[in-house]
Amino acid sequence: MREVRTGNYILIVPDDYQEEPKATPKQINYIHVLVKELNWSKEEYINYLQRNFQVKSSKDLSKKDASRMIDKLLSLKVKQTKTDEVEFEEFPQDLPDFGSDI
Repeated sequence: MREVRTGNYILIVPDDYQEEPKATPKQINYIHVLVKELNWSKEEYINYLQRNFQVKSSKDLSKKDASRMIDKLLSLKVKQTKTDEVEFEEFPQDLPDFGSDI
């Protein structure tokens, strides 16, 4: 048996346990780009990592978790973009009189 650190936890695992590969530098860089585009503060970013992946740094993510985070950040970015792009028609200044006595 041996100890394996995963985020904030230490697991006791069999000697033949294969740890998941870590996130690639390319994945980590892309996560940072997306976080910046979402205008997250460092605190928001770290809280998200801790809450969703139990790590304090994207460097501690597995390759699979990094992919999941990228997918989630992209979906948040799309939602944010759609919200930012909504254009509302201006309300007309002069409304026609429909004969209502309201």
